[in-house]
Amino acid sequence: MRKSPQKSKLKSKIQDLKNTSKGKAILKLIFWAIFFAFLFIIIIISSFIKPPVKPSSNQDYSNTEELTPEKSPEIPEVVPNTILETTTFLTAKDQLLADKFTYNYEIKINDLKYIYKGTKDLTSDTGYKESSTETIKYLIDETGTYTLTTTTKTPITNLYENIDSNYLNLDYLTNLITTHTFTLNTAFSSYYLYETTFDNLKIEIGLSKETTNLIFINIISDTYSYNLNYN
Repeated sequence: MRKSPQKSKLKSKIQDLKNTSKGKAILKLIFWAIFFAFLFIIIIISSFIKPPVKPSSNQDYSNTEELTPEKSPEIPEVVPNTILETTTFLTAKDQLLADKFTYNYEIKINDLKYIYKGTKDLTSDTGYKESSTETIKYLIDETGTYTLTTTTKTPITNLYENIDSNYLNLDYLTNLITTHTFTLNTAFSSYYLYETTFDNLKIEIGLSKETTNLIFINIISDTYSYNLNYN
């Protein structure tokens, strides 16, 4: 069998290198380079091969339930009474009056409609009144009631003309509400609705489900309605 010319040439070259000390050094260097390259390849391959993890001999397998993420505690819903307690309403009213709050009153007297939107705190009440004839900005404080413009502050006496301003007074409403029995209407899921009817007048009280804060009072008769919303 005839040998390949390339193999013969390579063998001859190797033999020539063996005949000199410098050639022998070059051969050793080549052999060591090949060895380390081969070793490096082995290490790389080994790093990708992971042995199976053996279970610990003292591991407890008695609990086979899967671990689930810890759930945040749910805030318990306030359970209402079927009859509105006086203390519940008084607490809701006091919480509202203790700090600044906004309001939106929609009032209908026969065919007339009035809207009062404003912000009230312990010392002042500022808002806007809208009717079919005008829109004004007003201020009520310890000195009186005024209309406001960008440059003037004018005293007025007719801010609540044609409406019963007692229904806008929470102290007056408290006296009215605490003398009657209000029962829970369970037809509403987003809030607690307590209601009562007397003297052809229906009153509805809405309380927040999360906090039992006062969110609205509705006063309804055949000729008028006061929808008082608080936030």
